[in-house]
Amino acid sequence: MQNTTHRSRKSAAQKRRTAKRIATMLFLAGGIASIATAFSMLPAPVPLQGEDVSSIVRGNYTRNAMNELAYDIARVRAGEHDVPNVFLAALPTDLADVRIAAQRKDMFVAMILPLVLRENEEIAANRARLLDISARISEDVKLPADDRLWLAAMAERYDTEPTNVTELARRLDIIPPSLALAQAAEESGWGTSRFANEGNALFGQRTYGADGMPPASRAGEDSFRVRAYRDLGGAVRSYIHNLNTHAAYAQFRKERAKKRAADQSVTGHAMAETLTRYSERGTDYVKTLQSLMRANRLADFDKARLTDKSIGERFADAKPI
Repeated sequence: MQNTTHRSRKSAAQKRRTAKRIATMLFLAGGIASIATAFSMLPAPVPLQGEDVSSIVRGNYTRNAMNELAYDIARVRAGEHDVPNVFLAALPTDLADVRIAAQRKDMFVAMILPLVLRENEEIAANRARLLDISARISEDVKLPADDRLWLAAMAERYDTEPTNVTELARRLDIIPPSLALAQAAEESGWGTSRFANEGNALFGQRTYGADGMPPASRAGEDSFRVRAYRDLGGAVRSYIHNLNTHAAYAQFRKERAKKRAADQSVTGHAMAETLTRYSERGTDYVKTLQSLMRANRLADFDKARLTDKSIGERFADAKPI
């Protein structure tokens, strides 16, 4: 018979060592004054239904952090494992040094997917509330003040009118993870570009302001810059908001709404057809995105979801150190 008391103590000790190692990673990566402070700096940037833990692990510690938190991208792909709610602030500096392309791509997907799912979860929750409000409006039910205020705030955020609930519902919707991953991979060179490493720029969004990075070379006298972000979460949030609000992607939103009305799946492959204006390459860009999705089976992640496990439960699942 196994000594269950000894096993329990050993398990607890392993959890403590795992927690200490994660905190040490945060300490080394972020230049934080103490391990205790490192633990205190695990913020929740966007409120979610479950637990939200934001990791600020950087550099070549990322692979170790993913391993310790039992992030098995193959099992996520197979639908056997949820995605840990761990959100990196920046890409690892050594990603380009991973020589095996399949490994490097899996690491990139593992780092970006949680950020996309987090934004989609927030949008889905807001969309559910909007549809509920829309149903009550259609039944001539008077909305309480908090719903009216919320509706006005959402309309302002999505650049439409509070009275135009149909248009707001067209804009307030998720982006297929496969599409977001394909565009991030294409625009950032699978996370190895200068813009991605120096400015957390994953999607090649342009700006004419000071908050951007100048390209190494430009055609003509165009003075655009590539927009930089404080963290990866900001880049993902901006990208999704761009597709959901910019006039150039009205066809994207129209096609998505048609699929919703017909109760059809909103797939990355189909939605990419509407993004000819995202790049000067037009239809060639669309074909590249679709090729990326096919070759890397990114549609496997369209049904992925964030785990509702607590940080303690993930430590318990981690491999012994």
